[in-house]
Amino acid sequence: MKSFFQTVGLVILSFFAAIGVGASIMFLLFAVLISQVSSSNLQKVEAPPVSLEKSYLHLELSGPLLSVAPRPSEALFAELLGEPTGTSLRDVKIALRRAADDIRVHGVYIDIKSPAASLTTIVSLRRSLTALTASGKPVWINLSAANTATYYLASAASRINISPLGGAMIPGPVFQLTYFGSALKKLGLEVEVFRAGKYKSAFEAFANDTPSEATLEMYRTLEASLRQRMVEDVALSRSKDINEVAGWFRKSMFTSGEAIDLGMVDAVDYQVPFLEGFKAEVKSENKVSLRDYLRSSKDMDEPKTVAGDDKIGLITATGEIRMDSPGQDDGITPTPVVKQLQWMAKQDDVKAVVFRVDSPGGSALASDIIWDEVRKLKNVKPVIVSMGSVAASGGYYIAAPATKIVAEAQTITGSIGVIGMAFVGQEFPEQYGVNFHVVTQSDRKQYFNFGTNASEEDKAIIAASIDEVYQTFISKVAAGRGKTPEQIHELAQGRVYSGHQALELGLVDFIGDEVEAFKIAKETAGLDSSKLYPMVRYKKEPETLLDCLDDPDNVLECVQQIQSSVRTRLASGGLPEPLRDVQSLVALMRDEAVLAYWPGNLGYQDQ
Repeated sequence: MKSFFQTVGLVILSFFAAIGVGASIMFLLFAVLISQVSSSNLQKVEAPPVSLEKSYLHLELSGPLLSVAPRPSEALFAELLGEPTGTSLRDVKIALRRAADDIRVHGVYIDIKSPAASLTTIVSLRRSLTALTASGKPVWINLSAANTATYYLASAASRINISPLGGAMIPGPVFQLTYFGSALKKLGLEVEVFRAGKYKSAFEAFANDTPSEATLEMYRTLEASLRQRMVEDVALSRSKDINEVAGWFRKSMFTSGEAIDLGMVDAVDYQVPFLEGFKAEVKSENKVSLRDYLRSSKDMDEPKTVAGDDKIGLITATGEIRMDSPGQDDGITPTPVVKQLQWMAKQDDVKAVVFRVDSPGGSALASDIIWDEVRKLKNVKPVIVSMGSVAASGGYYIAAPATKIVAEAQTITGSIGVIGMAFVGQEFPEQYGVNFHVVTQSDRKQYFNFGTNASEEDKAIIAASIDEVYQTFISKVAAGRGKTPEQIHELAQGRVYSGHQALELGLVDFIGDEVEAFKIAKETAGLDSSKLYPMVRYKKEPETLLDCLDDPDNVLECVQQIQSSVRTRLASGGLPEPLRDVQSLVALMRDEAVLAYWPGNLGYQDQ
């Protein structure tokens, strides 16, 4: 038996030793790479530009359509692992903008398969398609099958095709509200909801079985606003009566034959013959992909690019707002956002900052900390908020102090209110035989006990706390929007709005996407809105080689900086003895103590 356990132990030790050796070898290989890069004078080698003469731009929209592009290191590893990297909305919009003025490009063909994108991302891309179509360039779009988002996008084209068996399902905006009140009661759970604002309905689903009248009113007006804008846009692009298009969305489901009979599309055909028809229309066989076109059309921007020191800053805040985040890029937390805001304030060459917010809210404390730094930055230079799919509750809170706010017509915003929730297992003793007993001298003993409801005094204290946060919220929104707290209270109470509704109510200043936000930022800073200025982001000091991958224009400089840091660590004894003195990989592999020197990073003992 002893021999058996010794054998098992040896196998386990060998396994972890192999991991340690492999990791250490990787470290050495990285060191060799650093040395090679820094000791050479290599220039970046790019593939030669493709010919754009008598060409057409061919785009394929499938998979994620990203409003925020992934970091270069994330994209690199996604490609290495064969994972979908998605398509950058910004790249597509740049390509369409250039193609509109590029006499070498005779038209644009887009194959829409199944893009995963928010409605605001679709709206932003549709705006670019509308501008391209208005330039007179043929824009043909092929739809395998149409849903609300893809049809709305395709309706901006000069010609739409749908597959013979594809059909169209276009119900327009649909909100599915799900309620768990009775289900939780069957589990022995009650829910106590504390809120300021009758429309603040985030936790209503856990307490009720049906939406309240206030919630129904809010969602009905929101749906009507989103639907009206969509109907108007499609009717204008398809040269149809508004009432007729509204009827399409009400009926919702169509065969491909019905779609062409009604004038919803222009052709019902397979992709290959539709593409051949497009090539005949533009008299070109020279297909150019998105990546090739972006690389080969940089000269299109040169006349518009400003030579000088003036720049526009960009800060992106995406996800739920929390005080602390479990992951490096998981949601919005004050520390990194505040660091970026403070950095932008110190950059004299940054004349204005675009603050991109896409968040449903979250922590009131975290939101307030970010709010304060946005306010401070606004006092130094213009801050233009660009709202994404949603900028509600805390997402609106951090946007409120900005110089100007830009939202899409379909952005979900507002929700100026406060809400909290507590589960109570009062039925647990009888249903499950589980009992709870709290030992404390606190007067809030009943509230802290999972098995009892909060007392009336508990509820009064919680209500007072929530009301204080709510009053703070509306007062800060009032200050940012130039209104009285009373005026904001009438618009608040937790109610959500579409961007178009928010514009009418004065909660935002403009309807538009990130491009429009940059234009407004330039105008507000006294710059030429028709020119292109460098866009800058906060750059932290590089700590790992992955940080270098995130700055592709300065990889060599970044690697040299990392190498200098490594040399400093070596000189000061920062690396363990076996890694400093190893003469060969063979010696390293013989060193069983290597397990002690691989904590999962670059091998430093103190990290």
